[in-house]
Amino acid sequence: IDRLEAAAPSERDKLIIRIFADCGLRLDELTRLEAKDIVRSARQAHLRVLGKRSRVRDVPIPPSLLRRLDRFVDSRPEERTSDHIFLTHRRRAGMHEGLTRMGVYQVVKFGFQRAHVTKHVYPHLLRHSWMTEMLRCGMNPIQLSIIAGASQEVIAAHYTHLNRDDAYDAMIRALSRGGR
Repeated sequence: IDRLEAAAPSERDKLIIRIFADCGLRLDELTRLEAKDIVRSARQAHLRVLGKRSRVRDVPIPPSLLRRLDRFVDSRPEERTSDHIFLTHRRRAGMHEGLTRMGVYQVVKFGFQRAHVTKHVYPHLLRHSWMTEMLRCGMNPIQLSIIAGASQEVIAAHYTHLNRDDAYDAMIRALSRGGR
């Protein structure tokens, strides 16, 4: 992901890739994000996301990503037609519009090309990778399903790409915590 982010030509594109990688959003969820969806409480911050079936959930934002998002939101052009976080670079009738699904798809596709990744890629692949990494790092599947807005069954069946070594490591960690 770091290589992919480094290959992105603008801060907007870098942030799009980083949000997919660190927050596991769906494509539609990212395109709908507005400045008001960055929610702070005490020392934590979340993205308030409108997901499937119009369900709202709060997705934690790592502090370093929050700082970058804040700077980016503050630097958006005043000539815009929406309060979306991610806007088009080109103006239409003198105004910047919210970035579309296809625009975000192209950011990811061209980002992978610039990073010299030859595999067929798409934004949802970053969601798959995020969920797999969260499980590999020991996140509770129940917590992951709440943050991701997906059932545990869907996560187990479609989003995880764990292998036999992952299963072995997880079982050894669990048994060692139990004092065996």
